Amino acid sequence: MESLDAASFATMSAVIPGLGQWKQGRRVTGVLQLGTVAAYLVTAIVSENLEAVWLAVLWNVWSCVDAFRHARREERWHDEEPQESTDA
Repeated sequence: MESLDAASFATMSAVIPGLGQWKQGRRVTGVLQLGTVAAYLVTAIVSENLEAVWLAVLWNVWSCVDAFRHARREERWHDEEPQESTDA
């Protein structure tokens, strides 16, 4: 995972659904996030149902939360790793 903070990954997913997950190396999750938001938007346009737009917005908010939480878990995991001693 790149050395970006959790807010950066959440922002990426806000701009393009699933981008935060993609940059975290979670390719399948990123594609699913993008595909789901796109499907909701296409459904909203084709059916002229604005409620589907809200579903897309809510799903994208979840995409941001997911990217943020995953990055925070990774940060904590790396913080808890034992440091190698450099004493000779």
